[in-house]
Amino acid sequence: MFSIGALCPWCLLVTVSTTLVFASLTHVNIRDDNLFLPPRVQAPASRFVAGDLDVMAVTIWLLVIVLAVVLKYGAGLFG
Repeated sequence: MFSIGALCPWCLLVTVSTTLVFASLTHVNIRDDNLFLPPRVQAPASRFVAGDLDVMAVTIWLLVIVLAVVLKYGAGLFG
């Protein structure tokens, strides 16, 4: 977005989809204890996932991306 000076729909789609895939796979792996984390790391990570704080973190991340697009290209987007 900042390097090429334009919005690439494909790049935006890939960014959003890979973010969602990474977040959902991480959520499932932490929930099901598939990462074989040390107990002192697994316990807080499980609480983080159980409280849906990971969903809030991903939502905030996607909102930051949207905010960056609007700040950079707001005039062109909204006329």
